[in-house]
Amino acid sequence: MDNITVSKFSKPVIKKTYIGNLISRILISIIFILSSLIFTNLNNNNYKLYKDKVLNNNVRYFKYKKLYEKIFGKVLPNQTNSDVAVFNDSNKPYLKIEKYNDGEKLIYNEPTNIESIQSGIVVYIGNKENLGNTIIIQGVDDTDIWYTNINNSNLKLYDYVEKNKVIGEVDKELIIKIIKDNKNISYEEYIKTI
Repeated sequence: MDNITVSKFSKPVIKKTYIGNLISRILISIIFILSSLIFTNLNNNNYKLYKDKVLNNNVRYFKYKKLYEKIFGKVLPNQTNSDVAVFNDSNKPYLKIEKYNDGEKLIYNEPTNIESIQSGIVVYIGNKENLGNTIIIQGVDDTDIWYTNINNSNLKLYDYVEKNKVIGEVDKELIIKIIKDNKNISYEEYIKTI
């Protein structure tokens, strides 16, 4: 409640510095959008460059978020990080783990709800060749986590998913692939780092 002052007899009052920061953020966003529109409308080469570099690439949201927070501060005042680990070595939810192409296959003994192992943004939902129904979540630590063989998911593209939240269900096998800095990381190795 740093940005709001509450008196016993009056309505909450929002401090002027918070309003000033909010207005400057909105103005900078408008300037960025207008600059992008002007740049893409100048000629076809600019539009092609914008399309190739921005629209057709996977945007690294959390790199921009860190830059934004460095310049403007946190989006929400008093924002805390209350993430806790999903799995630990003593309580493995799967029966066994096997190597599968570039990732791993986690084998369960029954249909199982799958939880997100890291908070992040859904950047892909669909069928990947030779894998089936796949959800890719770009984690807050700049990893791409592929969850494959997912059924009954209510996620939509660009949804924000909290750590430990159910993202779908698998029958008996989950294929998971974790990529950071264009390198594959093993599932168990990654779990130890979060």
